[in-house]
Order: sequence, then C-alpha cells, then structure tokens
Amino acid sequence: MKSSGIKFIKYLTEAPSPKGQNYKSFKNTKHLEPFILTLNPDFEKEVKNIRNAFDIDLSETTEDEKETEKRIVSFMEDVELNNKVNELRKKFKLQKQWHDMLMDYVVCDETLPSYYIGGLKLEIDEKKECKLILTKETTLKEIIMAWPQIEKELGKNNKRNKPWKKFWRDYDIYKMAEEGKSINEISKLINQRYGDNLDYGNIKKIESSFRKKVGISKIPRKNKLKTINKNYL
Repeated sequence: MKSSGIKFIKYLTEAPSPKGQNYKSFKNTKHLEPFILTLNPDFEKEVKNIRNAFDIDLSETTEDEKETEKRIVSFMEDVELNNKVNELRKKFKLQKQWHDMLMDYVVCDETLPSYYIGGLKLEIDEKKECKLILTKETTLKEIIMAWPQIEKELGKNNKRNKPWKKFWRDYDIYKMAEEGKSINEISKLINQRYGDNLDYGNIKKIESSFRKKVGISKIPRKNKLKTINKNYL
C-alpha cells in the first residue's frame, strides 16, 4: 500500500513488451514473475476470495469510461482492500514493491504490468519531495538510462530552476541603485569586486531583471538610475 503522503509513483523501468512472435525469444524472464504467480492455484484461490469479498466483478463492463475509471479508483483507494492485498503479499512472501502490481491484478486482472516490479521507481510526496527507490537488482546503467525521465519529473529542464550563478553581484547592483549611486559608480565598484566590465545597458538590465526575479518590479524605485551622480559634481 502506498505510504502516507505519497501522491505520485513513477515507474522508471519498463517491462519488455511482446512484439509479434518474437516475445518467446526473450532471454530475461524476470518481468514474467507476476504472470507466473497467477499460475499458482493457491494464489488464484486467495485472489478470488478477495474479489468476492469486495464485489469486484471483472465481467462487469460499462461504456462510460469516466464511470469505469471512477470505480477502479474507488477500489484502489479502499483501505480495507489494500490491507487484504497486503496480507496476500505477505502470505506469498513477496516484497513490498509487489503491492501495486497485486492491486492491479485483483482489481483489473492485469497480469503483465508495463513496468518491471524489481526496477526503479520515483515516489513524489505532497511536499513535492522525491525519493528514488532502488532494489538489490538495480544497476548503475539502469539509473543512467532512467535519468532523463527523472529530470523530467523533477522539472530540471525548466529554465526557472537554473541556479542564479551571479546572485550576489546582481544583488550588489540592486542595492547600490537603491542607495542612489550612479551607473558610473556602480560599474566601477562592480569591476573592483567581481572583475566584470559592465556598461550602462548591462547595469540597467541586471537591476531591472533582479527586481523582477525577487518580485518587487512593481514597487517604485527609491532613486532613478542615472549615468552620473549630481551630488558628486
């Protein structure tokens, strides 16, 4: 059963899918473990008992897709049903990562999930904190291959999440402008502190961009940026 606080689980390792008649040539059969389990009469008897107890009728069909989805979701979120499936998992000495697959089988008769149970998965909680779940079978190659998917889920391709490499320089420019220093003065001081040669356009753009990034662009400036500070003439 999904632990409290987990809102989303992303399975990162896909199971091989049969392609025509070539599926029999697959050498690795680890992904067939769920299917093999369903061949066990004792397991099937336990599953049937659970389905009967919770009125899960696999033959029941409806043309209303939303209604079907709603019914499936209600089963998936049923605490008592989850507990029963968890007891089933323990009885057959299966690891925790089997729980979701067992729920899919009990509710939807899904014998071959699109993901590999022993593979990588990413858990995202209500605070949007992420946890990468590994198993004893996880390899470095598998993590490397899944990394683009992980970055996508973490939003790492979003430019807004890029680090602000010159924050303190930009902050100093903003503070100097607030203090009433001229662009010439700011340019000279920034060059001394950071070694950056910034002209009039650069400083105006950086100061304006800083205000937008920190959310104060609509607040009037204390002092208007000028090329020369008249107080020093």
